[in-house]
Amino acid sequence: MFKKQKINESEVLKFGFLGGITEAGYIYLVVSVMTILGRVMPRPPEMVVGFMVLSLFVFSATVSGVLVLGYPAYLAFQKRFAEALMTLVTTLVTLAIIGLSFFILVSLI
Repeated sequence: MFKKQKINESEVLKFGFLGGITEAGYIYLVVSVMTILGRVMPRPPEMVVGFMVLSLFVFSATVSGVLVLGYPAYLAFQKRFAEALMTLVTTLVTLAIIGLSFFILVSLI
């Protein structure tokens, strides 16, 4: 009854890495679409740009929140706090490694 549940480290690492890689992919997709649209579309009025930027920000914050915090929140609701924290940290470390790697790669070009 009071037996402590063992942490499944491979599952924690798997979902942490997947969350980080998926978030990095989403960021790349948004930046790519914005770059392509910036080259293709004519310059719209300021009000339209402001609305589009704010809408994209809110949508991206929601998607990023789900990708980064979704599975850790699920684990926390199941009272598996250690696994939730480990998954979140693994996701953030994965994002940091991908971001630093991209920064170094772009700096060398």
